[in-house]
Amino acid sequence: MPRSTLLALLGAVFAYATPVSAADPPSSWTGQVVFHNKPLKEIEFFEQIGGKRVTYNVQVSELIRALEDRDGWLRISHGNREAWAKKDNFVLEQEGVAYFSKQIEVNQLSPFFWYMRGMIRNYRGDNDGGIKDLDECIRLDPADFKGFLVRGACWATKKEYDRAIQDETEAIRLHSTCTAALVNRGFCWAAKGEYDRALQDYSQVIALEPNEARVYVNRALVWHAKKDDDRALKDFSEAIRFRPDLAETYQHRATLWLDRGDLDHAIQDLDQAVRLGPNKSGPYLKRATFWASKKDYDRAIQDLNEAIRCNPHNVAHALNNRGCCWLAKKEFDRAMQDFNQALQVAPHDLESLQNRGRLLVARGNYEQAIQDFTTAIQHDPHPALDYAFRGRVYLSLVDHDRALADFDEAIRLDPKCAAAFKGRAQLWHNKRDFTRSLNDLDEATRLEKASRAAPPKP
Repeated sequence: MPRSTLLALLGAVFAYATPVSAADPPSSWTGQVVFHNKPLKEIEFFEQIGGKRVTYNVQVSELIRALEDRDGWLRISHGNREAWAKKDNFVLEQEGVAYFSKQIEVNQLSPFFWYMRGMIRNYRGDNDGGIKDLDECIRLDPADFKGFLVRGACWATKKEYDRAIQDETEAIRLHSTCTAALVNRGFCWAAKGEYDRALQDYSQVIALEPNEARVYVNRALVWHAKKDDDRALKDFSEAIRFRPDLAETYQHRATLWLDRGDLDHAIQDLDQAVRLGPNKSGPYLKRATFWASKKDYDRAIQDLNEAIRCNPHNVAHALNNRGCCWLAKKEFDRAMQDFNQALQVAPHDLESLQNRGRLLVARGNYEQAIQDFTTAIQHDPHPALDYAFRGRVYLSLVDHDRALADFDEAIRLDPKCAAAFKGRAQLWHNKRDFTRSLNDLDEATRLEKASRAAPPKP
């Protein structure tokens, strides 16, 4: 059975690196992400097991990282395995788009070249470009499940979960034991709050690959979302039994402890995650959230600095969070600097746009704040909160018509958007329509209480 866990870990499934600037290729590929330049079935991988050389093929693409570059061979990590393969079977991630563009110029009818360029574009954060390439791949070979598999991941990255589920379902129809598609679809069901369907997909994967630690982690997070912490803890324990070296398991289990208010177990797991993954940004990001929740912003900033060090090409989230810490410390210039830098790296990062917009409002820079919230509206597939924020700015400018239009649109898009009801309540109060104001304020209060009581999403 193929080890088909591409794009599989919840939370990291759709967290692709942002595009990096062109640079001279490194002299050694050690530590670099690489992509295969020919179909996997044509590449021979081998491991040394018991003094014997064991060769095998891989059927589904996984993220491949070069661990060692020696004499024309690469020792690579893919999924849960390490193996050797010839270096000329691969291309560096930063050179991948240009490489496959040249191949497409020579042979536009090869679905493989479109597939690979689409996958690399998606990895680099160009989801729309990836979807276009994968559209062409699927047009040329509609019977190959891999195009649907990766296009589904692109849609999920864009939070278009229904489209993602449609593609992953087609991948499963074409290849019934494609565990990657089941995992991706499970992620989408969980993101939509359809936890029972997510559990069904994850359980099917575990039946096919009972030693796959990351899927136990995914399922544990869904059990936690359903407030079944006993089953969640059991799945976390299974994940640790199969992969005690997996930092992500401790990182995610810490979330459960935090939600239960068990701070001692939470920090133990977060510290263990950092020990196991000292060069991974995720554990530092999660521990920074812990320190921030305790209002220990200096320690949070230290961990966010480490997260940036570990992953300098995908720093928007860490910069945004660090900006929030500076904001809490009332160091507004440093906060603005981090939000600006985050948006230089990822111009459409929604949290950074929202946070910078609110800081601009606090500084009285209403016009630029409106620009930030408008940009967020244009790129957020669920922009209700962005409309509510922009409505607040119009309210500050005493532009009641535009403010009301934004609050109404936010409520139309999301009837549970408490911020929109609260903003509209203030608008009615300003217009001395106290009955409407009290009605909206009551609804905002009810929604906020319901939100606090709701189970966390995985």
